[in-house]
Amino acid sequence: MAQVLESQLLGVSWRSLSADDAARLANAFDDDEVQALRTAIAGVLIDEPSDRVEVKSIEVPGGVPFRSILYRDAGADGTTRRMVAFGIRDAAVESMLPLLGLAISVFTGAFGWGSVGSIGGLAKALWGKLMVLKRPADADAIDVLESIVRLRARHAARGEKAAYPSGGDLAAELPALDSAARLRALTRLKLHGVIDAVAWGDQADDVGHAGNTWRVAL
Repeated sequence: MAQVLESQLLGVSWRSLSADDAARLANAFDDDEVQALRTAIAGVLIDEPSDRVEVKSIEVPGGVPFRSILYRDAGADGTTRRMVAFGIRDAAVESMLPLLGLAISVFTGAFGWGSVGSIGGLAKALWGKLMVLKRPADADAIDVLESIVRLRARHAARGEKAAYPSGGDLAAELPALDSAARLRALTRLKLHGVIDAVAWGDQADDVGHAGNTWRVAL
């Protein structure tokens, strides 16, 4: 069973990024925004059934600044500092968690719309959509979605706030996926309400056009 401390939630979410891009992205958020992102992700895990995610309180490891802890617990003696740890018991939760965390990081706040501080409900709604996608049946759709999020994160980390991944970018990112498979994947994600077009390359709803740009729907 994988265990994730609440202080590690963003690190887990951003693990598909290069070290440089992860550092740049971290620097783009202030302390309150980081706290809001972690709170949103933690809220999703706390609401999961116990057979999928175990939630428990543990002593804060050395080196973790207590000011960053979401759920402070002084313990029975009034001095022991404790934090929440999440034991991930379900493979689907473990695989989708990074996608959720990265998506809400780069499609909200400075990199999307609305306030980072009000994303808890958005995160839970997106999580419900993500958990419907299952490998192997939805493998292509999941790969395309991961590429949309990763490409957007790359732009965001490098200060390109207005840049969104295009159909052409996805073709380059996923060379093993042919155009028909990409079209099916994008159509599946759009119909399921997981993605929206930022702009159409030609006609509206021409999902396969290389000039379309895409975002996660929040």
